[in-house]
Amino acid sequence: MGGTTVTETSIQELCDACLVLFGPETAVSEAYLKYLRPSGLKTAYRKVALETHPDRARTLGKHASDLNARFAEVASAYRKLKAYTLLALLGKQRKLQSRFGEYFLQNGWFTSTQTDAFCKMQQQHNLKALRNKLQ
Repeated sequence: MGGTTVTETSIQELCDACLVLFGPETAVSEAYLKYLRPSGLKTAYRKVALETHPDRARTLGKHASDLNARFAEVASAYRKLKAYTLLALLGKQRKLQSRFGEYFLQNGWFTSTQTDAFCKMQQQHNLKALRNKLQ
């Protein structure tokens, strides 16, 4: 599935995605986005996904087609915000790496899952840049 990259996602789209996951009563700003963490994002996504999943239409007393559209919106919002938070962590990792060298990576400042995600994103970015050069 093709996802939207953060460079293609505007701040307004990220704010709208936050409203989808955290509710319309949430006051979203750039500062809110800055302090957004993957764990909080995942918790909110799971809660909303459980409420909107089409497979639960019968138990919720709703039509599956209505829930299907809402669930697609929730999944899209989660993908955008997850990419944003991972890139924010990647930026922090690069700052620490430039300041302290490889020491912090080797001594467990980031979990192996986060480091693997960063490496995968970096590989995808490099492949995309290479494809753009070849075209």
